[in-house]
Amino acid sequence: MMIYPPVTELVKKTGSRYALVVETAKRARQLVDGSLPLSTVDTTKEVTMAVNEIYEDKIGVIVANTDADDIETKISAIKAAVAEANNALSNDDSNNDDIDGIEGALEFDEEEDSEADSE
Repeated sequence: MMIYPPVTELVKKTGSRYALVVETAKRARQLVDGSLPLSTVDTTKEVTMAVNEIYEDKIGVIVANTDADDIETKISAIKAAVAEANNALSNDDSNNDDIDGIEGALEFDEEEDSEADSE
């Protein structure tokens, strides 16, 4: 007996067995909760319908890029954006009063907290 669709083909479409299981389970749960099937399969089993939808490219799996260089590039871009935003805020005196008020509201007094805990 041959398994259809072939697991090797499904893994190629999802990138890993783990992603295949997770995406199949997510889609099967959607089908159980009432979503309409995107594929025509002669079954009432939600997992089988979900697997066929993946195999027929009716639903896609987004594989995150975990390349270290790509991650470092994104982190650098975020740091640059934060620095630029901080610089813009420090150059705009009209916003400083609001920022000082927010910072004051967010300050945490450990002595008050420890007193409250001891009561």
